[in-house]
Amino acid sequence: MADNENIKKVIILDEKKKNNEPADEDATQELLEELNRYADDEDDGVERVVTERTRIRIKRRKKLTKLHKHIIILSVSAAVLIVVAVAAVSGAKNNYRVPVSVYEEYLNSPGYDGEELSYAYGNGLAERRLRKLRQILRDTDDTYVDRLNGTVIKSEEKYEENRERYGDDFKYSVHIDSIVPLNRYEILSLSNDFSGIIRDINNSSFVRSDSGDLTMAVIDVTSVLENARITKGYHLYCTQNVTGSKDDGPVSETDRCEFTVVKLGGRWIMWDKIYDILRLSY
Repeated sequence: MADNENIKKVIILDEKKKNNEPADEDATQELLEELNRYADDEDDGVERVVTERTRIRIKRRKKLTKLHKHIIILSVSAAVLIVVAVAAVSGAKNNYRVPVSVYEEYLNSPGYDGEELSYAYGNGLAERRLRKLRQILRDTDDTYVDRLNGTVIKSEEKYEENRERYGDDFKYSVHIDSIVPLNRYEILSLSNDFSGIIRDINNSSFVRSDSGDLTMAVIDVTSVLENARITKGYHLYCTQNVTGSKDDGPVSETDRCEFTVVKLGGRWIMWDKIYDILRLSY
């Protein structure tokens, strides 16, 4: 029974840690009950499945001995531990807090260009295809490169303004104060907006370009985005603080800010930055 309790603890940990979101207590209880049935029931000749998380399928053909039960418990425990480890790694890089962390990072960073910002906020969304498309633009359009270099200058100017205002050691921090889930109507509205953005890209001059490679690269990007769905989202109400020090003493300013983050195509992104993520000109 001690092994059973350990399994319960691991599963509860999995439910709480995965994606850094609130645990689904009903789903957790259902999983625990199913595991208990595996450990305690006698053979009924029926094939059972221990949820999609563990992806373990065990078909019992005879009455379980204590040894058989113990082996099954250990196998399930090991599988769940693997799931917990994978969820911990992926969850650290892909949860609703990540877009805010990216925002905070770039408030404190100089010398970045628009492409770098796009990939950071995009959190992997169609990134490989966007990189291929933008490389074609770099190779074929000198004005694209000039404008992209201009974004570096703007980021450096903004950084210098902050140094002048708050001191060389200035630092921004952003704290999430409250979270409000998007309702289904808001998700539907944002989904419609996203479909409109994809249509605009498909109708842009990039698709009508004389370069066949550029046209195909754009279509390659939008074909992936067309299959991306917004599955959930939150309004995040935050406090933004900047501290520093000048010759006449410490400096500190505080502001309130609000962001909308969504899970799009399995990636948490800041919806407020969707045009920066998909930008093809500067």
